[in-house]
Amino acid sequence: MGIAPNKLLAKIASDLNKPDGMCRIGADNMREVLDGLPIEKLFGVGPKTLSAVHAAGIRSFGDLRLAGDEVLWRAFGKHGKSMRDRASGLDDRPVEPDREEKSISAEETYAADLRGAATLTAQLLRLADRATARLRAQDLAAGRVSVKIRRGDFTTYTRQCALEPPTQDTASVSAAAIALLKRWLATQPNAAVRLLGVGVGDLQTVQQADLFADGPAQASRLDTAIDGIRDRFGSGMLTRASFLPERPDPRVKLVS
Repeated sequence: MGIAPNKLLAKIASDLNKPDGMCRIGADNMREVLDGLPIEKLFGVGPKTLSAVHAAGIRSFGDLRLAGDEVLWRAFGKHGKSMRDRASGLDDRPVEPDREEKSISAEETYAADLRGAATLTAQLLRLADRATARLRAQDLAAGRVSVKIRRGDFTTYTRQCALEPPTQDTASVSAAAIALLKRWLATQPNAAVRLLGVGVGDLQTVQQADLFADGPAQASRLDTAIDGIRDRFGSGMLTRASFLPERPDPRVKLVS
C-alpha cells in the first residue's frame, strides 16, 4: 500500500515495501525517500530510454531533480521539464475514484526471485484466483487475459490472449494464463522472476447463461461456492487444492 499526496507518489510508494509492507511519502520525508531511488523506477523511463538517461549522468531521482536544462534535453528532449517534475514528486492529475473499470489485475513482487515452472505456475494460479474473484464481485466477464513477468534484472514482459467466450471462470482464466507463462518459459526456462501478474480485460457485464450451452458450468458453481464461503468467513478460510504444495509419493524413497 502506498500513501502520498498525489497519484504519482502513491504509485511509487506502493512499490517500495512489497510484498507485505506499507509506505508513506509526505512533505517531511519526500527527498529522503525519492532522491536515492534508481531512475528506472520513474514512470516514463523504460528499457529503450534508460541507456540515454544513464549516458546523460542521471542514475537516480535526485540526479534528475537537480539536472540542468542541457542535461534534461540530452536525456529526454522536449519532455525534460515534465520528467524533472516527476522526479521532484510533482503531479497534479486528479484522482477519479468512480471511473469505469477497464481491466482488473492481481500481481505480486517477491522478496526473493522465483525459478522453475512448478513454482511460477503455483504463484500464477493464486493470482488468477484473485483476479477472477474481483471479476465476479463486480458481475463482469473478461474477453482477454494477460500475464506480466518481471525478471530479477527488472526486464518486464507481457503476454496476452483472447478468451472466447468471455468468462469470469477461474479455471478458464487460469488455463489461459498458464499457457502464456509456458510459452514465455520456453524461451528462457531458467529465468529468475521478481514479479508476476495476471490481468483480465475487455470487460463486459455478465449475460444470463444459456442453460443448454457447453461450458465450465460446474467450475462456475465451484467459484460461486468458494466466493460465498470467503465472503462469510474471510479470504483465508478456504484455499484451492491446486495451491497446496505437492506431497511426495510415499512409495518413492530418497537415497543419498
